[in-house]
Amino acid sequence: MKDARLFFLHYRCVGTKNVAALFVALIAILVFFRQQFLSQFGYLSGDRFDGVIEVALLEHWFNVLKGVSVWSSPSYFFSYEKTLTYNDGYFLYGLVYSVFRCFSFDPFVSSELVNIVFKLIGFFGFLEASRRILNLSFGWALLGAAIFTLSNCSFVRGVHAQLYSVSLAPIEALLVFKLYKAFVASSRLQQLMWGGFSIALFSAWMMTSIYMAWFFAFFALVVLIIHLAIGGMSGIKRLIRTIAENKISIISLLTMTAVSLMPFVDVYVLGQIGEKRRSWKEVASSIPSIFDSINVGSYNLLFGGVISSAQKWCPICDIGDPGRDIGFAPIMFLLAGFVIAEIIGRKSLRAPEKNYFLYVIASACLVAWLLSIKFGSYSGWKIIYRSLPGASGLRVVSRFYLFLPVPAIGLVMWWLSRASQGWPQPIVVVLCGLLIVEEINLSPTAALDRYAEMKRTMSAPKPPAECRSFFTTATIDQSLMPSSFNVGHLYPHNVDAMLIAELLNLPTINGFASFNPPDWDFGYPSKSDYEARIANYAKRHNVIGLCRLNLTTMRWDSHWEDGQPAL
Repeated sequence: MKDARLFFLHYRCVGTKNVAALFVALIAILVFFRQQFLSQFGYLSGDRFDGVIEVALLEHWFNVLKGVSVWSSPSYFFSYEKTLTYNDGYFLYGLVYSVFRCFSFDPFVSSELVNIVFKLIGFFGFLEASRRILNLSFGWALLGAAIFTLSNCSFVRGVHAQLYSVSLAPIEALLVFKLYKAFVASSRLQQLMWGGFSIALFSAWMMTSIYMAWFFAFFALVVLIIHLAIGGMSGIKRLIRTIAENKISIISLLTMTAVSLMPFVDVYVLGQIGEKRRSWKEVASSIPSIFDSINVGSYNLLFGGVISSAQKWCPICDIGDPGRDIGFAPIMFLLAGFVIAEIIGRKSLRAPEKNYFLYVIASACLVAWLLSIKFGSYSGWKIIYRSLPGASGLRVVSRFYLFLPVPAIGLVMWWLSRASQGWPQPIVVVLCGLLIVEEINLSPTAALDRYAEMKRTMSAPKPPAECRSFFTTATIDQSLMPSSFNVGHLYPHNVDAMLIAELLNLPTINGFASFNPPDWDFGYPSKSDYEARIANYAKRHNVIGLCRLNLTTMRWDSHWEDGQPAL
């Protein structure tokens, strides 16, 4: 009878926690995506430019699953192959997106629902990881998950929705932690199981958003180096002994890694057409300053006014906006700095039998942060840029601040769960409230007009039978953009062509991405030589059956010869 009563109480407690977690998650989602919900999904994450590119890539994966497209070659930049290499892959996003498309949601609503799903994944992933890895109580884990989900820096970078894939970081961390435990327990079965899961997720993550997956790998490398440095020769000997004792598992996991990364290597390494290396000058311009570490932007609910004043009256602060306005929320930053300093200062935590991993993670946070900022014209990131594979292709270093809060928030929650036990309850409540509120940003990030974009892309009629590929003219809104606005003359007609190509399953020579083909010259469609440039490209690539789609009239012209309609 007593056992039954204990079981009932346990079940009731678990059920209550699940309901509470779901309730908080939904509130966080409603707050984060409030602009979308209030507009009844009339305005969505992203903008007229990158937002449309994302939808085109997601529709590409839907076509792949339907069996009408080659996975590595979206229907733009025709007749180049493996054109996925020019942008993030959006693979996992595409799988989720395809589910919504199967239920007849339109492409734009489906893309926003993908963002919501990944935010939910991040919430519950952080909740579970903080409880399993840090042994946090449910309440503190729930607070950490809410802060991570509402993240100010994630909100202001909503124009690049692939960055929401940072939500996978807590899950990947938990899988790696499980793998570490499996090696400690010398359990080959668990080594292969957890190792296989972590490898599969990381490989899919790389095919989804290179930035976020690369930052995770970079931070893991810093953790490993610090672990070996602290352990000294005895630590290295233990590592060598562990490798020798588990060589079968390690060889198996390395083989899994090589196999699972083959699609990524095929497209993004072997399939790269043209140079993908960013100049150091270009990379250095995006490296945050020390003050940018708390640059939450002028729209932040609590600190926006302070940031605006600093930008105006404090030249020495070197706070850039936009682009570098994705720093830590100030209270969280100060707490994280204090907690990291205290953990590093506790010599007792260096002992393996204690919370040793806290010391390593705290040290890694400090080192990674110092490497990712600049002191005047100097930055430790130059070492990373020159030495680590893939680092020279990452232009926006400040995006690392989307990832760094994952371990930082966890450490702060761990410290608060212990330090606050003797504090007056009102102080704890106020502090927790401030940690949440300071993540809220009022910036109008939902800038993609769903209905206008549907009219521009989904109203294209079926092309003539003789059309094997197409190009587009200028869009209606392109003529309204000022001549000095270069983006307006590069993106609109190209990104609309990308989405139309996927919707009609007809390739286009147009397109725009992070990198473009070496002979891409399809900007400024209103210039008199635009169609001559199109004709030259068609001749060089032997493009047959090239049609013109007039984006102002939505009419096709299939009589395309040498850059002029046939008479």
